Amino acid sequence: MPKSIWQAAAQPVSFDALERSIKADVAIVGAGITGVLCAHALVDRGLRVAVLEAGRVGESSTGNSTGNLYALVGERHGALDRKAAAQLCAARGQAVDLIENLVEGHEIDCGFVRCPWVMHASQAGHPALADARELAAAAGLPTRRATDLLPFPVADSVVVDGQAQFDPLRFTKGLAARLASDECRIYEATRVTDIDVEDRRLTTRLGDVHAEWIILATHTPKGRLLLHAELTPNREYGVAGQVKSGVLRPGIFWSADAPFHSVRLYEWQQRSYLVVVGAEHRTGAEDDTDRCYAELAQFARERFGVTPIEYRWSAQNYRSADGLPFIGRSAQSDHVLVATGFAADGLTYAGVAAPLLADVITRRDNALADRLDPQRRPALAAAKTIGAEAAHMIAGLAHDLPGLDRGDMPSLARGEGRILDRGTQKLAVHRDDAGSLHVVSAVCTHMQCIVHWNTAERTWDCPCHGSRFTPDGKVLEGPALADLAQRDLD
Repeated sequence: MPKSIWQAAAQPVSFDALERSIKADVAIVGAGITGVLCAHALVDRGLRVAVLEAGRVGESSTGNSTGNLYALVGERHGALDRKAAAQLCAARGQAVDLIENLVEGHEIDCGFVRCPWVMHASQAGHPALADARELAAAAGLPTRRATDLLPFPVADSVVVDGQAQFDPLRFTKGLAARLASDECRIYEATRVTDIDVEDRRLTTRLGDVHAEWIILATHTPKGRLLLHAELTPNREYGVAGQVKSGVLRPGIFWSADAPFHSVRLYEWQQRSYLVVVGAEHRTGAEDDTDRCYAELAQFARERFGVTPIEYRWSAQNYRSADGLPFIGRSAQSDHVLVATGFAADGLTYAGVAAPLLADVITRRDNALADRLDPQRRPALAAAKTIGAEAAHMIAGLAHDLPGLDRGDMPSLARGEGRILDRGTQKLAVHRDDAGSLHVVSAVCTHMQCIVHWNTAERTWDCPCHGSRFTPDGKVLEGPALADLAQRDLD
């Protein structure tokens, strides 16, 4: 699997797997930045917490993110009225402050630094810049213009000072290490295989967790929920390579021009690295994902002189129909809470979700609770998006998505994957680098859509709700709880 620069720079932190049944006040599924920040907020209020992570702390979405923190909402500016914009941006600004205070209070070495957020365009009058200025004005955030911040021509820009950057994985691992205690038990390599909302029980391989409250901090909620129809899964790619000192100042640089790129510096081991993120597409909809990395590498080389690319990675995000996240009680149960729909703003929204969910559990008022309620009624514009998602899922259920191959396997090269139609069965077949074939069901265990092969990541990706699996069918991420079923070619 490709490795992010954050994973390369991470300090070793490990936690044991759960090996017996336990009880807690709150069980948190997922130990990314959202789950760990939630754990901190709840322990701070005197509650006993158990955090269950299928892999390693922070190494899924958090460890494949941008490391950028900012108050402005990243997209859908026009969907927010002035009051909503002010509320949301204020909460996001407080989230950045929260992370900074935790970095300082716990002395976490993660390169946290305040810096400007910059959206730039090659021509004046770009509508995205106008949207950003309007949103910033509604939120009371001063803006300025600057055209000399990048090593290529910029006609106009919006600059918001006082935003921040850090190493998200070092932060999350560092905070988890400091939280671990009898009040906050953290378990790695502990995948949840069943969620009983009535009994408030989480099932894992070697033990169950009983808790008064359950938080699904898994980027998208596990299990089958109506909420998934309101979320669009997308993948975005990142590359990093060394750059000459002085080529770029510290900052969060977004292009308003297409194709979109997010650019930043990262200082590590006394070297400067350029991080470029972009090439987004709907999960499972891109046949040649290597092309996404190539496009970013070309941009980094032509604009910043970066060569070679030393790290590359991708991450998933989930966009809600109305552009706002879902944070609060799920429709499953008043005692099952979710935090999802963060789009590409997940690191900052994690700092919004933690105090909000802690307020729900401790029965305190929160000004954003109604606006971000997962059970809120969508506006008409959002309802159209939901309808499109439903149609996309129906196509997936019909098993007629692109990529079905009725041929045989001899032509399958090493490292490739293919969907094979065997009448009543759809098989996902991968030939590994040693030449061995791995055959699993191509039917996603979440909602029975057909998975697609991701060439760059070497994963099976579901285009309906974003579940992803290893070449031999094990769950990597998404709402699926069960692995793809093992199959034979005969």
